Amino acid sequence: MDLNNILILLDKKGVGLVSMNESIDATTATGHLMLNALVSVSHWEREAIGERTKEAMSYLKDNQRVSNGPVYGFDARDGLLYPNVEEQAVIERIK
Repeated sequence: MDLNNILILLDKKGVGLVSMNESIDATTATGHLMLNALVSVSHWEREAIGERTKEAMSYLKDNQRVSNGPVYGFDARDGLLYPNVEEQAVIERIK
């Protein structure tokens, strides 16, 4: 939608979009097609990265592995999470 809105705005202002790096002239039908194809691939890539990240984070969580630092209530040793008794007591008190 963003690309389409930008192209409409540019057209209303009498401005054409030409990308020298990608050799795309969005003032032509072929250029529009190529630009939309690139946008579609870019959109797919963002979604695929999100899916892979979600799967990796889920794997780490399911296997009690640490990706960054331990969350409150746990300590990290050798890449694994272990309950921190004192912090777990605080969590229970909060609940």
